[in-house]
Amino acid sequence: MPIIYHERQQSALCGQHCLNNLLQGPYFDEIMLSDIAQELDRAELALMLEQGVTSDARRYMGEGSGNVADDGNFSVQVLAEGLRRGHGLSLDDTRRPEARATIANPKSENGFVLNRHSHWYCIRKISGQWWQINSTQQLPELLSETHLAVTLAQLNADNWTIFVVRGTMPVPLTSSCGLGDARNWVDTARPAADRIEEGGSTFGNAAAPKKPTFQAFTGAGQTLGGASVDEPKSGGSTPTTLSTRISPFPPASPLPPHLPSPHISPLHPHLLSPRIS
Repeated sequence: MPIIYHERQQSALCGQHCLNNLLQGPYFDEIMLSDIAQELDRAELALMLEQGVTSDARRYMGEGSGNVADDGNFSVQVLAEGLRRGHGLSLDDTRRPEARATIANPKSENGFVLNRHSHWYCIRKISGQWWQINSTQQLPELLSETHLAVTLAQLNADNWTIFVVRGTMPVPLTSSCGLGDARNWVDTARPAADRIEEGGSTFGNAAAPKKPTFQAFTGAGQTLGGASVDEPKSGGSTPTTLSTRISPFPPASPLPPHLPSPHISPLHPHLLSPRIS
């Protein structure tokens, strides 16, 4: 049984927890993700102001950030950009026609990011096994390949938005690296006593994710693609490239020096897809 990195819920930082649990290490903090959110806010505003100071632009400026809330909840654009910059990964929305088949046949994938009611968590393959890693749960949950497909189908039916993670996942960090809170490293063979819930549940088939107890950000406001905030664009059409329209951005905060330091590149056209929160 592997040792798994599992951040538990703090405030409304489930987006941060989701990324770190997916990547299996403390790669992101709220400051780094907030920097990305502010870049996206400036990009969205610049696009709107191309049409002049319209009533929509004035309303947008008065609403505050559309990518991070005061309690720390982040939009899907922020999570996607963090994954792209740090690890060359992308999030593919399984509601798009070209990705729908993934839910029925997920075993060839390596990870999923899930969202509903402003809560984020992940499912990732680690050492050949599938684990559901949710910051609102005490322990990671082991899933068989058969149960993975059943779980994804049920989550889809329950109106969870499911993103498949595309690209090469980083090798999980180990507890011996000395990074992050030691309590976030879970020995799945011998979990700490404070991790085991009443009733003794450990690593059987995963239960349905608990609804968060906090009231998190729902993400109103304009999107870079100018589309509805609730549904993907019809037919999954490719939006206009942002990098040719807005330049430059201030440099984003680098990853901490003890972690891999990838090339930080401008915002990616993938972020022009509608906001889902």
